[in-house]
Amino acid sequence: MPENSIESTLFGHERGAFTGADQKTRGYFQASNGGTLLLDEIGELPLGMQSKLLRVLEDGAITPVGTTAPQKVDVRIVASTNRELETEAREGKFRQDLYFRLNVVKIHLPALRERREDIPLLTRFFLDEICRQNGFEPREIDPSLLEAFTHYDWPGNVRELKNTLESLVVLSGKHVLSAEDLPEKFFQESVVESAADGDSSSELNLTNLSKQTIMKALEACRGNRTEAAKQLGISRRTLHRRLNEFGLRE
Repeated sequence: MPENSIESTLFGHERGAFTGADQKTRGYFQASNGGTLLLDEIGELPLGMQSKLLRVLEDGAITPVGTTAPQKVDVRIVASTNRELETEAREGKFRQDLYFRLNVVKIHLPALRERREDIPLLTRFFLDEICRQNGFEPREIDPSLLEAFTHYDWPGNVRELKNTLESLVVLSGKHVLSAEDLPEKFFQESVVESAADGDSSSELNLTNLSKQTIMKALEACRGNRTEAAKQLGISRRTLHRRLNEFGLRE
């Protein structure tokens, strides 16, 4: 939000407090009284506002713009950031006292590339959600797609994964989504390098990626094909068909 409106947005303002303030308005703290207020991207808060926020957290009271009368509030604060606030506090870019006041219970949410084991489950979840919301028939997932997803670094994290799947559903028009439907960026780093024997043929690489993913899932599930299919986010029929294509019959 604009820096000059942060204070009134958080703490509210009185009528006539500034140009355009033609009525009394409650701020987020007042609206959240008795509940929880999420301060997203707290690291972006200007230093001047950081001191005012600290005072509110210490005193449990806000002072709306245009008045000198404090108002008691009972609000639980949840703050989020993609910055290293501890480092920024040491460097003077974020108030240390506010950092320590906020840092009561710290929850670290790893980037998607740090929890690659979640990718198959998230892929299946988002794909079903996208198809349901847009009125499409459910899509199947070729193991090569999961292998490509697993090796990609996802700089945009979960949001990028969801957007990629939505693009595939809308643009590919296929019932089974595979790695061959992905943009080139997915094959510029480690995905192609992970193909067996280092063969540079795109078709062979996709086959190898698919086979490797299936074999890993079967190994993890101790040969249980039903469980392996669930882990891969595909039907048992699709798994059976792919195993036949690879010459791995039951």
